[in-house]
Amino acid sequence: MKKLFLLFAASFMATVINLQASDTTPFSVFYPLNQTTEITPTVTGDVIAFDESFSNAAVYNYATAITAGPPELVVSATDRVQRIGLPENAAWPQETALAADRYVQFAVKPNEGTNLTVDSIGLYVGPSGSNGIGYAVMASTDETFAVEDTLAHCPSGNTNGTMYAVSYNKIWTVPEGETLYIRVYFWQSGAAASRLIFVKNVTIQGSVAVIIDKTNLQLALSDVDLLSEAEYTPATWAILMQAVEAGETVLANPEATQGEVDAAITAINDAISGLALGGLSMSKTAVMVPKVYVQNLQIVVEAVNGSAVNVINLLGSPIFAGKISNEKMEISIAKGIYIVTIDGKATKIAVK
Repeated sequence: MKKLFLLFAASFMATVINLQASDTTPFSVFYPLNQTTEITPTVTGDVIAFDESFSNAAVYNYATAITAGPPELVVSATDRVQRIGLPENAAWPQETALAADRYVQFAVKPNEGTNLTVDSIGLYVGPSGSNGIGYAVMASTDETFAVEDTLAHCPSGNTNGTMYAVSYNKIWTVPEGETLYIRVYFWQSGAAASRLIFVKNVTIQGSVAVIIDKTNLQLALSDVDLLSEAEYTPATWAILMQAVEAGETVLANPEATQGEVDAAITAINDAISGLALGGLSMSKTAVMVPKVYVQNLQIVVEAVNGSAVNVINLLGSPIFAGKISNEKMEISIAKGIYIVTIDGKATKIAVK
């Protein structure tokens, strides 16, 4: 195992995971909270949005009017406003500060293979039933909210029946696999019954970027560095050099598509397989160049029969061990980044 960790360290220094973002497209998530749509948002763009959710809170009803609010805010019998209280409209305890376990939550996350940039969050919020209701609006990519951004914190001075606009412009980067949460917290300065809070028109906007993964293209080009031109015929080496030149162009192109990247990888691997030794077809059993690549959520290893293959994850935990037969091995595996060793030679590879 010590040897595997040393190989991992060497491979990590030699190989950098190469992920780039493509041109962006806009997205918008809108929660009207007007009874017609209830808790479900309207989504525009390639993004995942979750239904409104509640912690120690529940929808009480949808009101048809408010006492006051920004002029652009419309509340009517056909465009109502959500009112939220304690579950089963229970009486509120006396509180002097934010109740961390009572909130309404909205959330968005990127689809697989994309990143999100959120640049704008807006909503309307206000007390219903008392001037003593305080509220706060926060955002975080940490579900525990140990680290958060405070969009609004209004513990006092809020007028019963009045809704206030909350808008916040900041750049939140939400990588693939993470989620941005927006929470509205609310509390009551004195013990009382029938205390509620208005929430309406929650809007989350930004842009989506597709992730282009060039890691395996880098690995394919690195494999070529291990070969010697003197061992192969000029014609087959020339084909390989053409594939390498095209691959390097794709690697350097920030606007390359994933399809172009994958095609460059295939061309390099095909050219390596087609190399002829000394004017004769290369004998795979004698001079076969080991190859590692990903195909359909499988790590594929091509090497001489009997070659020892080991797979570990980035924590160094063993995932697979075996030997090559029929000059090829297919290892079904979960998405992630792994270190594959073939007879002691390590390669880092990303399974997506």
